[in-house]
Amino acid sequence: MSPLAPFPQIIMEPIVRAALLEDLGRAGDITNDAIIPADCKATLALDATAEPQPAPWRGHCR
Repeated sequence: MSPLAPFPQIIMEPIVRAALLEDLGRAGDITNDAIIPADCKATLALDATAEPQPAPWRGHCR
């Protein structure tokens, strides 16, 4: 798989702003609230030094 070219800032910034507004706005994250049970817990491991790569969702609700 060939690496993806980075998005230009002018395209990426409004996308990130809209996502953050939806996630951090007064209503909270309405997408997650609609599809994930309130008692579901998740964990995340993030390595900011690694090359970005898509990964499948492997989570489950306990």
